[in-house]
Amino acid sequence: LIRGRFGVRNTARFNSDHFVACASTDNLERNILSVFENVAKLNRGNSRPIAVGVYVMDCDDISLTSAIDRAKLACDSLKSPAHSSYTYFNQEMLVRAERKQYLLQNYQRAMDEGWIQVYYQPVMRTITGKLCGAEALCRWKDPVYGMISPGEFIPALEDEGRITDLDLFM
Repeated sequence: LIRGRFGVRNTARFNSDHFVACASTDNLERNILSVFENVAKLNRGNSRPIAVGVYVMDCDDISLTSAIDRAKLACDSLKSPAHSSYTYFNQEMLVRAERKQYLLQNYQRAMDEGWIQVYYQPVMRTITGKLCGAEALCRWKDPVYGMISPGEFIPALEDEGRITDLDLFM
């Protein structure tokens, strides 16, 4: 379906279920929507939705490999859509990916050097007003980025299957 829309010379299977198409931006969105419509008709309408990341090459200073990586970042930002959808790469996606990489590369060091700390939040009974326990909260005070939210580093660790190390640390 992709080759039928974008041509044999402009498409390739990148790996597994990832494909690459090089195309003009003229009618690009219409072409993507056409592929979505055709995919939806496969398997008697029981096809899975597809995600498309678009990177527009507007300058010559980026390699094809980097362009594909950026399109994949855009695609990954869709997080398993319920319906076929597409999105364009933006610079914020690259910043988030670089920061996630920093977190993953430095997380063991953060535990070893005390950048990750445990804070205890009291749990009170509402009826009696008495302390009944405590909840352990994790905070990362980074020498480069300052306070890093658990909402940022915990999903990064979960995505990479490395959250159990933090659980044991806590």
